[in-house]
Amino acid sequence: MSVEAASVAEKADENDPAERRARTERRGRDRRKPGTRINMTAPRRSLLRLSGAVGSVSSAALLLFTLLLQELFSTPVPATVWAFEMAAVATSVILLGMGAIESRLIEIRLELLMLNGGGRKEDRRGGDRRGPAD
Repeated sequence: MSVEAASVAEKADENDPAERRARTERRGRDRRKPGTRINMTAPRRSLLRLSGAVGSVSSAALLLFTLLLQELFSTPVPATVWAFEMAAVATSVILLGMGAIESRLIEIRLELLMLNGGGRKEDRRGGDRRGPAD
C-alpha cells in the first residue's frame, strides 16, 4: 500500500496546480484579423425580400393595368380576377415583410458574432487539448 501511495504522491507533485498556467496567447478577438469570419454582405442577399419586392411591384402594376383597361374599354372585370390580383399583391407584401424580418435577424446574428470575436462554437472546439477519458 505504501508503494501505491508514493506513486500517487509523485504524480500529484508532477501535476501541481500552481505550476499549471494559462496560455499567454488570447483566443478570439485579439488573434483574429478583422472581417475574416463575418459575412458582411449576408443581410443584403435576402431572397425573400427580393422576391417580395419584385412580386409587389409586378402584381401592383398588373392590378393598375387591369383597372385602366376596365376604365378604357368600359367592360366589367369578373370578381375572381380582382380577387386573384389582390391575393397576389397581399402575398407579395407578406413575402416582403418576411424578408425584412429575415434580414434584421441576420444583422442581429452578425452583430452578436462580431461581439463574440467572429468565431463560432465549432471553431473553438478545434483546439481542445483534452485527451480521451481514462
